[in-house]
Amino acid sequence: MAVLQTPRLLLRPLVLEDAEPLQVVFGDPAVMQFGDGVRDLAWIREWIKTVIRTQYPIGLGVLAVTIIPDPIPIGFCGLSYYPSISPGGQFEVGFRLGQHYWGQGYATEAATAILRKTFTETKIEKLVCLIDPNNWRSIRVAEKLGMSLEREVMLPGYTHPDILFAISRSQYLAQD
Repeated sequence: MAVLQTPRLLLRPLVLEDAEPLQVVFGDPAVMQFGDGVRDLAWIREWIKTVIRTQYPIGLGVLAVTIIPDPIPIGFCGLSYYPSISPGGQFEVGFRLGQHYWGQGYATEAATAILRKTFTETKIEKLVCLIDPNNWRSIRVAEKLGMSLEREVMLPGYTHPDILFAISRSQYLAQD
């Protein structure tokens, strides 16, 4: 996985040493409110190992988000593949930051870098964000990325549908 840099952020591949700093994300009930709930250090380590083993070799995966020049991650952002969203699957831009870093534009800045890289360096034609309908912060990030609300999606194991925001390559390139 490549390293991406924005004016304020460095997005780099996760390493096992990121597990403890990422407790500000996975260990915070407010951050995990719209996810699968709070996770412990052992889970975080296994998650990082899974990303490194299964996602990075195929050019996908989330990256650690750090504030330049500090190498300690404040969260993550990157691409995941969801085969069950629609026939043929979809690539999702996912992001999650520690609560202390909310409201400063970091999620939008990191996700914008992912969109730019994806639409200029790959053949992926569409990116989506799956968002809990009550997660107004993530909805706002998707809107700032130029994404539009497309539909509701009921994923396996969910108790309620998420909403799917999307942007195509042509829509993204027309913004620049």
